[in-house]
Amino acid sequence: MSGPNIAVPISNTEFDLFVVSRPYFFHRDLIVATYEKTGEIAGFVHCGFGPEDPLKFCRYLSHDLGTIAMLCAPHDPILEDQLIQAGIGHLKSLGSKVIYGGGRHPLNPFYWSIYGGSEFSGFLESQPATLEAFRRNGFKESASSVLFEFDLAKSEPKHLKNIMLKRESRLQILEDENPEENWSALAVEAFHPLVVQILDKAEKAVIARSCLWPMSVYGRREGVSRIGLIDVIVDDEYRRKGYGRLLIAESIKCASGLSYDILCVQTDSTNLAAIKLYEQSGFVQTETARLFRLGD
Repeated sequence: MSGPNIAVPISNTEFDLFVVSRPYFFHRDLIVATYEKTGEIAGFVHCGFGPEDPLKFCRYLSHDLGTIAMLCAPHDPILEDQLIQAGIGHLKSLGSKVIYGGGRHPLNPFYWSIYGGSEFSGFLESQPATLEAFRRNGFKESASSVLFEFDLAKSEPKHLKNIMLKRESRLQILEDENPEENWSALAVEAFHPLVVQILDKAEKAVIARSCLWPMSVYGRREGVSRIGLIDVIVDDEYRRKGYGRLLIAESIKCASGLSYDILCVQTDSTNLAAIKLYEQSGFVQTETARLFRLGD
């Protein structure tokens, strides 16, 4: 696999750090295929589960919803089918009532930091063999995400209303600050994330908030450094007043100040308001990720 949204090459140490050493990793869920004569690894399928409650401490996983988090194999339909069927059988044996192909919050326990861009939310369209393998095995598309990138060689977008809103608010940058959701924090805490906050003038209430995490293992072959934008939130009371646009502009400015080349973000393909916001802010669509669900 290759592309700007996949960490390549990935070392054994990094695979251990980002996947195997996670507190929710179980060796039983990693199914490996080997060549009978040589014993060499032919490919693997990795199954996983999401937390019972993504907002709280991740002490227990829910086995009702299972996910085939990763399929890694050469383009060999027979091998791909064998691995996927092994994953399905394994998840059913553990009590999964619904099975997904690809992760999506909160069913995104693995590969966030090495596959899929700024978040882990399905399989990339740039890997058509993988998508076809899931369709061939009875999976149907259940959701999709749009991936965007902003070239930080450009300046942050200028809007007249941003100047007015900045007079009525305060900007705050928090270093080594995790996302508010515990499940997201588990995925990015090793990368020393930053939080960009817009506070009210009295600095008592958070109007809008986003999180930036360095995507340090992406873009090696291109020689391009990337940083991801996640958890973009605007308080309900302040929506449709321009604070979302201000938050994006300040997030771009912060990422640029850290000397990164590209700012990455993604959103659900049905979230037309977010898509419009990113496009108007100068982001360019680069990829689509598709989530699959096993048909009844």
